[in-house]
Amino acid sequence: MRRITPRIKSAGDAKAIELRDTPYPTIYFNMFQENQFELRTEVDPERAAGTVRKMVRDVLKTVPVKTVTTLADQVDSNIVPERLIATLTEFFGCLGAVLPGTGLYGLLAYTVARRTSEIGIRMALGATTSSVGWLVLRDFLGMVCVGFVAGVSMVLWSRRLATSFLSDLKW
Repeated sequence: MRRITPRIKSAGDAKAIELRDTPYPTIYFNMFQENQFELRTEVDPERAAGTVRKMVRDVLKTVPVKTVTTLADQVDSNIVPERLIATLTEFFGCLGAVLPGTGLYGLLAYTVARRTSEIGIRMALGATTSSVGWLVLRDFLGMVCVGFVAGVSMVLWSRRLATSFLSDLKW
Protein backbone atom coordinates (compact mmCIF):
# COMPACT_ATOMS: atom_id res chain seq x y z
CA MET A 1 0.00 0.00 0.00
CA ARG A 2 1.34 3.35 -1.01
CA ARG A 3 1.36 6.06 1.61
CA ILE A 4 0.23 9.52 0.48
CA THR A 5 1.83 12.41 2.29
CA PRO A 6 0.15 15.78 2.15
CA ARG A 7 2.09 18.48 0.39
CA ILE A 8 2.36 21.60 2.50
CA LYS A 9 2.58 24.72 0.45
CA SER A 10 3.65 28.02 1.96
CA ALA A 11 1.55 31.09 1.33
CA GLY A 12 3.03 34.55 1.32
CA ASP A 13 2.04 37.30 3.72
CA ALA A 14 -1.34 38.72 2.79
CA LYS A 15 -3.15 42.02 2.95
CA ALA A 16 -6.45 40.77 4.27
CA ILE A 17 -8.57 43.82 5.07
CA GLU A 18 -7.04 46.93 3.47
CA LEU A 19 -4.59 47.23 0.60
CA ARG A 20 -2.77 50.00 2.46
CA ASP A 21 -2.12 47.85 5.55
CA THR A 22 1.28 46.32 6.05
CA PRO A 23 1.16 42.59 5.38
CA TYR A 24 1.38 40.32 8.36
CA PRO A 25 2.15 36.61 8.59
CA THR A 26 -0.95 34.64 7.74
CA ILE A 27 -2.03 31.07 8.33
CA TYR A 28 -4.95 29.76 6.33
CA PHE A 29 -7.32 27.30 7.95
CA ASN A 30 -10.18 26.13 5.83
CA MET A 31 -12.36 25.20 8.79
CA PHE A 32 -12.49 28.71 10.27
CA GLN A 33 -13.92 30.46 7.22
CA GLU A 34 -17.24 32.12 7.77
CA ASN A 35 -19.13 30.31 5.04
CA GLN A 36 -16.98 31.86 2.35
CA PHE A 37 -15.22 30.20 -0.49
CA GLU A 38 -13.29 31.21 -3.55
CA LEU A 39 -13.80 29.87 -7.02
CA ARG A 40 -11.50 30.19 -10.00
CA THR A 41 -13.26 29.98 -13.32
CA GLU A 42 -12.32 30.09 -16.98
CA VAL A 43 -15.61 31.77 -17.97
CA ASP A 44 -17.02 35.16 -17.08
CA PRO A 45 -17.71 35.21 -13.30
CA GLU A 46 -21.09 36.92 -13.73
CA ARG A 47 -22.23 34.08 -16.00
CA ALA A 48 -20.98 31.43 -13.57
CA ALA A 49 -22.64 33.07 -10.53
CA GLY A 50 -26.09 31.57 -11.18
CA THR A 51 -24.70 28.07 -11.59
CA VAL A 52 -22.58 28.42 -8.45
CA ARG A 53 -25.57 29.64 -6.43
CA LYS A 54 -27.60 26.65 -7.60
CA MET A 55 -24.81 24.16 -6.81
CA VAL A 56 -24.27 25.61 -3.32
CA ARG A 57 -28.03 25.54 -2.69
CA ASP A 58 -28.15 21.88 -3.77
CA VAL A 59 -25.19 20.78 -1.63
CA LEU A 60 -25.52 23.09 1.39
CA LYS A 61 -29.23 23.68 1.80
CA THR A 62 -28.90 25.76 4.98
CA VAL A 63 -26.24 28.13 3.68
CA PRO A 64 -27.65 31.13 1.82
CA VAL A 65 -25.54 32.71 -0.91
CA LYS A 66 -25.72 36.42 -0.15
CA THR A 67 -23.20 38.03 -2.47
CA VAL A 68 -21.04 36.97 -5.35
CA THR A 69 -18.18 39.32 -6.14
CA THR A 70 -15.10 39.07 -8.28
CA LEU A 71 -11.61 39.75 -7.02
CA ALA A 72 -11.32 42.64 -9.48
CA ASP A 73 -14.48 44.23 -8.02
CA GLN A 74 -13.13 43.83 -4.48
CA VAL A 75 -9.82 45.46 -5.41
CA ASP A 76 -11.61 48.25 -7.32
CA SER A 77 -13.84 49.04 -4.35
CA ASN A 78 -10.82 49.08 -2.05
CA ILE A 79 -8.86 51.67 -4.06
CA VAL A 80 -11.64 54.23 -4.60
CA PRO A 81 -9.89 56.93 -2.50
CA GLU A 82 -6.68 56.57 -4.50
CA ARG A 83 -8.58 56.83 -7.78
CA LEU A 84 -10.42 59.92 -6.55
CA ILE A 85 -7.16 61.59 -5.53
CA ALA A 86 -5.59 60.64 -8.88
CA THR A 87 -8.55 62.09 -10.80
CA LEU A 88 -8.50 65.31 -8.79
CA THR A 89 -4.74 65.59 -9.26
CA GLU A 90 -5.15 65.11 -13.00
CA PHE A 91 -7.88 67.77 -13.14
CA PHE A 92 -5.89 70.33 -11.18
CA GLY A 93 -2.76 69.52 -13.20
CA CYS A 94 -4.65 70.24 -16.43
CA LEU A 95 -6.08 73.39 -14.90
CA GLY A 96 -2.57 74.40 -13.83
CA ALA A 97 -1.42 74.01 -17.46
CA VAL A 98 -4.41 75.79 -19.05
CA LEU A 99 -4.39 78.87 -16.80
CA PRO A 100 -0.80 79.96 -17.55
CA GLY A 101 -1.35 79.20 -21.24
CA THR A 102 -4.42 81.42 -21.28
CA GLY A 103 -2.57 84.16 -19.43
CA LEU A 104 0.39 83.92 -21.80
CA TYR A 105 -1.95 84.11 -24.80
CA GLY A 106 -3.64 87.19 -23.35
CA LEU A 107 -0.30 88.88 -22.64
CA LEU A 108 0.95 88.13 -26.16
CA ALA A 109 -2.30 89.41 -27.71
CA TYR A 110 -2.03 92.61 -25.65
CA THR A 111 1.62 93.08 -26.68
CA VAL A 112 0.83 92.58 -30.37
CA ALA A 113 -2.20 94.90 -30.16
CA ARG A 114 -0.03 97.59 -28.56
CA ARG A 115 2.54 97.24 -31.33
CA THR A 116 0.05 97.21 -34.23
CA SER A 117 1.12 100.59 -35.54
CA GLU A 118 4.82 99.61 -35.26
CA ILE A 119 4.12 96.39 -37.17
CA GLY A 120 2.20 98.36 -39.81
CA ILE A 121 5.11 100.80 -40.27
CA ARG A 122 7.58 97.89 -40.55
CA MET A 123 5.38 96.25 -43.18
CA ALA A 124 5.09 99.57 -45.07
CA LEU A 125 8.89 99.94 -45.08
CA GLY A 126 9.30 96.47 -46.61
CA ALA A 127 9.39 93.98 -43.76
CA THR A 128 8.24 90.51 -44.70
CA THR A 129 5.56 88.59 -42.84
CA SER A 130 8.19 86.09 -41.68
CA SER A 131 10.35 88.84 -40.14
CA VAL A 132 7.31 90.28 -38.35
CA GLY A 133 6.38 86.78 -37.22
CA TRP A 134 9.89 86.27 -35.83
CA LEU A 135 9.57 89.62 -34.01
CA VAL A 136 6.38 88.43 -32.31
CA LEU A 137 7.84 84.96 -31.69
CA ARG A 138 10.96 86.46 -30.08
CA ASP A 139 8.76 88.44 -27.68
CA PHE A 140 6.77 85.29 -26.92
CA LEU A 141 9.88 83.22 -26.23
CA GLY A 142 11.23 85.98 -23.99
CA MET A 143 8.03 85.85 -21.91
CA VAL A 144 8.20 82.05 -21.74
CA CYS A 145 11.86 82.10 -20.63
CA VAL A 146 11.18 84.67 -17.90
CA GLY A 147 8.21 82.61 -16.70
CA PHE A 148 10.28 79.41 -16.80
CA VAL A 149 13.11 80.91 -14.74
CA ALA A 150 10.65 82.34 -12.21
CA GLY A 151 8.72 79.04 -12.04
CA VAL A 152 11.80 76.87 -11.56
CA SER A 153 13.15 79.13 -8.83
CA MET A 154 9.79 79.01 -7.03
CA VAL A 155 9.69 75.21 -7.32
CA LEU A 156 13.16 74.87 -5.83
CA TRP A 157 12.28 77.26 -3.00
CA SER A 158 8.98 75.46 -2.26
CA ARG A 159 10.78 72.11 -2.31
CA ARG A 160 13.12 73.29 0.40
CA LEU A 161 10.16 74.64 2.36
CA ALA A 162 8.27 71.34 2.05
CA THR A 163 11.37 69.40 3.11
CA SER A 164 11.66 71.53 6.24
CA PHE A 165 8.04 70.71 7.18
CA LEU A 166 8.17 66.99 6.38
CA SER A 167 11.08 65.30 8.04
CA ASP A 168 10.62 61.93 6.26
CA LEU A 169 10.72 63.51 2.79
CA LYS A 170 13.99 62.73 1.02
CA TRP A 171 15.08 64.54 -2.14
